[in-house]
Amino acid sequence: MASSIASPTERLDVGPASLLARVSRPLAVAAAAVVLATAVFALTRTGLFRVRAIEVEGAVHLSRPEIVRQSGISRHDNAIWLDETAAIERLVRSPWIARAEVRVDLPWTVTVTVTERSPIAVLNRGSGEMLVATDGAILGAGRPAGLPVIEAPPTWIAASRGASIADAARALDALTPELRGMVRRVIVGGPGGLELLWEDGIRVSFGPARSYAEKARVLADVLAWIDRSGQEVRVIDVSAPSAPAVVPVT
Repeated sequence: MASSIASPTERLDVGPASLLARVSRPLAVAAAAVVLATAVFALTRTGLFRVRAIEVEGAVHLSRPEIVRQSGISRHDNAIWLDETAAIERLVRSPWIARAEVRVDLPWTVTVTVTERSPIAVLNRGSGEMLVATDGAILGAGRPAGLPVIEAPPTWIAASRGASIADAARALDALTPELRGMVRRVIVGGPGGLELLWEDGIRVSFGPARSYAEKARVLADVLAWIDRSGQEVRVIDVSAPSAPAVVPVT
């Protein structure tokens, strides 16, 4: 019977040169990657990506130069390495800016988009007139025609009262633009809460600082009834909107 003889197992070439070749290839690839990454990083730091255009969107009250200055972004900045979060934080420090967004469009354009607050009233505390936004933020000095005046006690007194300047602003914001245009004064700090004084002499007791939308809706209904009926009214009380009341002129 013939017998088969197994071929001897082939020996692997494990000499020093082979080992060096096997190790050198991945090291060379890694080194090339590091060199490439370093070159790319260095490129991003060059003047090639310096900011060349700053676009501003959403500005109404503030001018473009004011917003750019507030953002702290300049043409010396690198668009790739620009800190958008820091720029946004600087922007919203302005009382006029409610929200901001900073977007980088490579290679060198930055777009700043702002949402501005709108003045809804003028604050009068006896020490000057300041514009008040719909959320109660104090915007700065000024008095555009047609805005109602919020009359409030000094801060140290107002702090102990139930209603605040922000409450007055929110109450005005809940009114329709037509009704808001008829309000001349808002009294803050009284024992009965907010009071609105109409241009025709009607006094509206708005009461505690809550349920703004419901009170505004009820007030609109009562005023519509007064207009239809021809009734002369001195006081409208919507402090309890489920049970409004009027005091007629006697």
